[in-house]
Amino acid sequence: WNKEMPEWVYQGMDSMTRKLGKKIYGGMLVENIAQALARDVMCYHIDILDKEHGLRVGFTVHDELIIVINPTCRYTPEEAKQVIASVMCTPPPWWPGLPLAVEVEIGLTYGDCK
Repeated sequence: WNKEMPEWVYQGMDSMTRKLGKKIYGGMLVENIAQALARDVMCYHIDILDKEHGLRVGFTVHDELIIVINPTCRYTPEEAKQVIASVMCTPPPWWPGLPLAVEVEIGLTYGDCK
């Protein structure tokens, strides 16, 4: 129980000590890989929403996309909601079978969608 965990050191600055050589251990490594893969999937979908549907992402907050539907958009807000859900739940071709789920909310402000 008291064994030392294996760890790796990479070039980076420790935010607490301000020393070079930041340590990373197994759990943190897996977490970073999972977050990087999630980002890649999200960016793939952002590209499809923009290029194929004209839905431009204004900004992101962690794993949320904020898309503004302006009056010149070819979709009503309800139609856009369906398109976004459909695109976001489709696995990318490089990861078929990936289970994806999404919640899409409509509101006049970001707070309305929470």
